[in-house]
Amino acid sequence: MSEFQQKKQLPSMYKMMYDFSRYLSEDLREAIRKNNIGVTHKLRNSISFTLRRNGNEVSSIILKYNDYGKFVDMGVGRGMPLGSRKQLGASFFKKRNEKGQLLRHMRKPNPWYSKTIYRQNVRLGDMLEEYYGITSTNIIKENLPTTITLQM
Repeated sequence: MSEFQQKKQLPSMYKMMYDFSRYLSEDLREAIRKNNIGVTHKLRNSISFTLRRNGNEVSSIILKYNDYGKFVDMGVGRGMPLGSRKQLGASFFKKRNEKGQLLRHMRKPNPWYSKTIYRQNVRLGDMLEEYYGITSTNIIKENLPTTITLQM
């Protein structure tokens, strides 16, 4: 093992991606808690991940959560009952503003996912850049000759 490798031991790719995924899941749960999303905690409890491997390398991180989490993040969802305006008649406008939105269910984006994922994607890029940069440097250093003989 070269001197450079002894100074900077790298974790395996799988361990690094596993730790990153675990941290990402916790970060998303914390974002849900900070934004006061949900009463039943179903969305927070639904967050999980799986690592897909290709040999010794991790080929993808699969993040899973309840579908409605996307709608909470974008600020869309509940607000229009089934049926058209014509079928509902006067009751349609009873608790609605001029745009037809329910007054008691005004939705606003609650970016628990988009901000966190963007921030963590940048972090993942930095981690991979460092990992592959050091790995490449180690390969080059190992293959460089240690002695040079000059013929006169």
